[in-house]
Amino acid sequence: MKAPLPENETHRLAILRDYNVLDSMPEQAFDDLTLLAAQICQTPIALISLIDEDRQWFKSRIGLSATETSRDAAFCAHAILNTDKVMEVRDAQLDPRFADNPLVTSDPHIRFYAGAPLITQDGLALGTLCAIDRVPRELSHEQKATLQALSRTVVAQLELRRAAQRQEDEKLSRTSGHAGKKKWALENTTLATFWVAALALLIVGVISISSLLDLGRQVDAVQQTFQVIEQADRMLINMVDVQSGQRGYVITGSEEFLDTYHKARADVQQNVQTLRKLTADNSSQQQRLNELELLIIQRLAIAQELIALRQDRGFKATQSSFALRKGKIVMDQIRLLQNEIMAEEQRLLAERSQRKNDRILFTLIAIGSLGALATLFLGLAGVRIRREIMQRSVDQLHVEKANADLESRALELAAARHRAETSDRFKSAILDYAGHAIISTTPDGIITTFNQTAERMLGYSATEMVELQTPAIFHDAAEVATYAQKFSAELGMTIEPGFEVFVAKTRLNLPNEHEWTYIRKDGTRLPVLLTVTALRDTAGAITGFLDLAVDIAERKRIEAELHQALEELRQREETILELALHDELTGLPNRRLFYDRLETALSEARRYQIKVAVAFIDLDFFKEINDKFGHDVGDKFLVAIAEKIKGVSREMDTCARLGGDEFALLLSNVESHDQVAAVVQRLLGSMEDKLSIAGIPLQASASIGIAIFPNDAENAATLLKRADSAMYRSKEEGRNTYRFWDEKMAAAPHANQATEFSDRT
Repeated sequence: MKAPLPENETHRLAILRDYNVLDSMPEQAFDDLTLLAAQICQTPIALISLIDEDRQWFKSRIGLSATETSRDAAFCAHAILNTDKVMEVRDAQLDPRFADNPLVTSDPHIRFYAGAPLITQDGLALGTLCAIDRVPRELSHEQKATLQALSRTVVAQLELRRAAQRQEDEKLSRTSGHAGKKKWALENTTLATFWVAALALLIVGVISISSLLDLGRQVDAVQQTFQVIEQADRMLINMVDVQSGQRGYVITGSEEFLDTYHKARADVQQNVQTLRKLTADNSSQQQRLNELELLIIQRLAIAQELIALRQDRGFKATQSSFALRKGKIVMDQIRLLQNEIMAEEQRLLAERSQRKNDRILFTLIAIGSLGALATLFLGLAGVRIRREIMQRSVDQLHVEKANADLESRALELAAARHRAETSDRFKSAILDYAGHAIISTTPDGIITTFNQTAERMLGYSATEMVELQTPAIFHDAAEVATYAQKFSAELGMTIEPGFEVFVAKTRLNLPNEHEWTYIRKDGTRLPVLLTVTALRDTAGAITGFLDLAVDIAERKRIEAELHQALEELRQREETILELALHDELTGLPNRRLFYDRLETALSEARRYQIKVAVAFIDLDFFKEINDKFGHDVGDKFLVAIAEKIKGVSREMDTCARLGGDEFALLLSNVESHDQVAAVVQRLLGSMEDKLSIAGIPLQASASIGIAIFPNDAENAATLLKRADSAMYRSKEEGRNTYRFWDEKMAAAPHANQATEFSDRT
């Protein structure tokens, strides 16, 4: 799509011609700024583009051979329409203005474009300083700001160039001779370049300092996110402790569970306060915390209500309380909300980690550019000083010529040494400031940079590693082989174990951040999160790789502790559930679990049209045993009876203690009355031999009532009631026997008593 003309087009073209820059020779000052733009934006192509009537002409170009293109196809013709901001096209193929543009569909195959307009003092856009890539991408806010700063430097250089030309014209009108013209032009060009380099040095210096400060903020943001995740996990663990303590106390009445409850209650309130402080700048998380705090207050009130009810009225009263069910519902809501908080923090962690890694790379580039500009500035300063020395009077020239040469050479040597020291000092400062291991390599893996954090992390010195080793020396070979198989499957290509495992994804422009295990010099192991990015030249070719490694040992330790804590909580919940659903004395299922299994068995029986039998077992004369020999003997007697009942049941059956001296046996998938009778007869037969409890011979016997589904009843409550009624009949007929339910029992006096079991369940 052809760009419309700016409203001030005639005036704009006149000012552009006044600069007298179109079709001029390349100039180092402009090329330096273009190179700097390419490095900061990390693109293979950067241009200083000027837009005249029919074309865009490139005053400076990096990574592109063409010197101009048609204005109709120029991205920059669109960019000059808005002088307030950088025009960014993240994917030209998806932008209707450029999808069919010949610069997109053919060479140079532009996919990404970012152009900062070159704005004169009159507000006219002459062209742009632009960065171009052949793959889709996006600039950070800092990169855009830097590109705009460099575009202002380009305009300043144009102004200096124009001023120098005007001064040259004025000088030529007063000076004759070819030597005078050449000398004056050289002096003014050098002066303009000197001040442009000084301005660029100042701008990039400010950017570098700002970037260092922002890097610290990004590192703090990542650490803060880890803290939020840890606090959210601990909050949920403490809430589970609150629930477990409440449940344990309600079931057992043990003060130990009450202590757990009170400690967890205090801890969870502290967790919420800490989460509020850590997420103070995140309104959505604050809203979730408001909801979470209300739910926690509600759940704590429910727990307190159930504990008070247990203290005042006992265990049974709590089982019928609506608060018991409501507490579970509220806890489920707390878990859901905590999952939302964790999901948001995981998203923020990924985003902030990427920003941090981008900031490290950007800062490295900025510091490197600062060193390059410092080199240029100092070199120009040397030229300026030499020019002043050479301009001394002709009378002193012969006398001072030798001294001038020596002084000039000494200055050059000092400047070169200072440039090298400055560049090295800046690079060393940023590398050592980073809180992560920064290791760069050649394309084939030879280590070229090894910062102080890497030295501390791995125990090797830089002198042991740089130009001598590859990263394989501190990697686990077995882990490298495992990742080789994994990446081969992911990428659909064969990757052999070796250096290529670390960089294969990076070569394909894919995200490359994975957990690895470093092996220190002393043999100890360290988990790290490793991000590998490519270092490229101005043409886009890979010149090496940059590894950023974050020590995640502490995070792993916290994760392990949380996993262990959750496992302990799971086991504790299982223990509490076991207590809630099993008889503490015999270990058999209790009344509640028996009723649940009966309902399940009846559902299957209806589906598959099979029969289910319930045998209600009441021990004869147990009260006398208890009264005569004491509760300790009575308890051991009950345990022995439980073993006998388990001994006659199948694996698919359920035997339970309903309370006191009452037991029940659930027989699934029975075929006839005779099959049930055979089981009951074996049980009664096993009781014929006396039991020896604490050296006391005791005779066991039982009265058993049996009801069968679907013959005798259609639901669990009625089936249990009729088995209970049949049990009463067996007691009436002499005990130590069994009876099946029949319709005649419905009119018996004990039939009303049998309804008591239904009420108890």
